[in-house]
Amino acid sequence: MLGLGVVPDRDAVQTLYANLLGSVVVVWALLRIVELLSVHALFDVVARTLFGT
Repeated sequence: MLGLGVVPDRDAVQTLYANLLGSVVVVWALLRIVELLSVHALFDVVARTLFGT
């Protein structure tokens, strides 16, 4: 409709990874909200650095 192209069909593996990573993000966010510790911030920095590289 907007001329942006076609969305490809989803694969079962892509859906599995999206669900797994989504659940990890939700659990991590709840942990950071409920129990804010400096070690959690350190783990967050390390994870973001690894993801960025």
